[in-house]
Amino acid sequence: MRKHEELTNPSSCMNRARDDEWTFVLLGRDAAAPAAVRAWIEERVRLGKNRRDDAQILEAERWIVTVTAEQLAAKVVAVPGHRKTVCKECHGLGYLEDTPSSPDEPCCNCGSTGHVWLPDGTTA
Repeated sequence: MRKHEELTNPSSCMNRARDDEWTFVLLGRDAAAPAAVRAWIEERVRLGKNRRDDAQILEAERWIVTVTAEQLAAKVVAVPGHRKTVCKECHGLGYLEDTPSSPDEPCCNCGSTGHVWLPDGTTA
């Protein structure tokens, strides 16, 4: 969950924490964060607290994919007139021309069609 969502959503993990309960925040820009969340998933399943198909686990898996894509995208060299994208299939990162049909172009890595503009949506 993005910071503003975590703070404003009454059912967020932070808002459900007891006033005297310890909490720990992982930042999306932290290179260790995806591995930490992966370890949390594995431990929750090992302890029998969750199943792999539980909504909480699936949300954590999506978080890992999104954060990893954004971390990698920050390292991609900008191309003028293009926007950062991530492939829906292989999660390959790159830039596509900033046009409405661009997200449907084949991926350079795997050839599948369908890209997602990365959240920042900035034009280089």
